[in-house]
Amino acid sequence: MTDAPEAMRRAAEALGPEAKRAPPSRAQRRTLAQLALLLYRFRRFREGLFPDDLFADPAWDILLNLYIAETLDEPVSVTSASIAAAAPPSTGLRYVKRLEEVGIIARALDPEDRRRAFLRLTPLGSGQVERVLAGFYPLLGDAL
Repeated sequence: MTDAPEAMRRAAEALGPEAKRAPPSRAQRRTLAQLALLLYRFRRFREGLFPDDLFADPAWDILLNLYIAETLDEPVSVTSASIAAAAPPSTGLRYVKRLEEVGIIARALDPEDRRRAFLRLTPLGSGQVERVLAGFYPLLGDAL
């Protein structure tokens, strides 16, 4: 990441709670997606060092995965999202259903294979994930 601290600072200022809520620019979304990927990879790294059942946040893992995929314009199947939850399939599916119920993600059938469905963040979900990611930067302080 080129000048990641400065890019994250700008994204945090633009999307933070005090900012006017304008849609993020493509560059800001890429920066936030890089942060999402870093957080997701850190979570998988941490899980490799501790017992399997010690840490769990399947909903957040699904949201990070969907945000990264959205930024890359890649589809995410329900199965893939459940795998991203780093939990048993039934747990992943339960969280997918709950995220749908609260309007954070939406499901659409694959037009080429009606047995498969894809997930995406809703505008509400995308905005909330962006706010969390933008709010994370100030917590890092001068660590970067």
